[in-house]
Amino acid sequence: MTKKTIPAISIVIPMYNAEKYVGECLDSILAQTFQDFEVIVVDNCSTDNSVAIVENYLKNWKEGAIQLVRRKSNSGNAAVPRNTGLKHSTGEFLFFMDSDDAITPNALEELYKVAKNFDADIVYSDKYYHATQDKIINDLNSVRICIGVNCNQGAEIKNIHENFSERIEAFGTAKMSTFPWSYLFRRKMVMENNVKFPEILHGEDEVFDFHSLCAAKKIVYTPNAFYIYRIRQDSMLHQRLSVEKEIQNWYSSIFKAIGILDEIMSKFKFFEENPEYKYLIFDSFTRKNLPYAPQIYSQIHPGKLDKLLRRELEPVKDKTALAAFLFSRMNIFQVNILQQQNIIRQLQAQIQQLKQNPYSL
Repeated sequence: MTKKTIPAISIVIPMYNAEKYVGECLDSILAQTFQDFEVIVVDNCSTDNSVAIVENYLKNWKEGAIQLVRRKSNSGNAAVPRNTGLKHSTGEFLFFMDSDDAITPNALEELYKVAKNFDADIVYSDKYYHATQDKIINDLNSVRICIGVNCNQGAEIKNIHENFSERIEAFGTAKMSTFPWSYLFRRKMVMENNVKFPEILHGEDEVFDFHSLCAAKKIVYTPNAFYIYRIRQDSMLHQRLSVEKEIQNWYSSIFKAIGILDEIMSKFKFFEENPEYKYLIFDSFTRKNLPYAPQIYSQIHPGKLDKLLRRELEPVKDKTALAAFLFSRMNIFQVNILQQQNIIRQLQAQIQQLKQNPYSL
């Protein structure tokens, strides 16, 4: 019996109703200059022709290069199919893609070369191509290159954030991407540290990336763009939901995620010795995943809001981390208000002084 060789890279792709795009996604992988990979497509109970399209690729590509894993029930999120893909993966490294996106022809070659040359647990890039819904991907001149918000790592391949505190601060202040496709992960590091996508509707990517960054020994930055990200107006993130559903989705995710993040940080002594970094991560996660709170509050009666929030809080097992964070956030909010009030009083005093004596300042 021939022993199966371990591929260099496992590419995990969750899929749901992507018949318009999954062919382009797979074509971009199969056109790679580096061919030592396996592709694991996890179907989340698609109701269109997505599965049939992938099955055609199974027939026409070399055996074992592409796997199709079909879930029996729809999870309602990308976390579960990604975790399913993790279980089926065997590669030395892991790369995550969305089924409506693509990668440049030399993406895998560049990422793997950097990982091996630097013995990296994570290879990271803050640059990517941006494509509109109906525009992709054969001509890179037709898509726009983007740089992550506040990212400024430079133009050279290099080790970054070797200091643990700098690494956490960079992530917590949005100087590193929270898209999992911005990273190539060493699979052994992920599996040994039990890094998983939490089963929440929003913010699962941040939790996975944060846990990986904590567990990694070496992170290497590459300045080149290799991922082509498609913005779709019909995606789940762009669908308008009822106020009640918005609260259910966002708040339940945040409540659960804070507990999970607290559990992750409890595994690292650094956070016990430096609790301000724990708060930074809680605050960063909340700010990113709760952008429309005032609008949500204003659309619903306080009594009904109270009922909905209690319903979402009830399943949260450990409320200690959540309560501590909210208490800290409230105190800092009050301090900020007092500081602003002091500034206003000083400005009012200066204005009054100018009125009385225009030449006094």
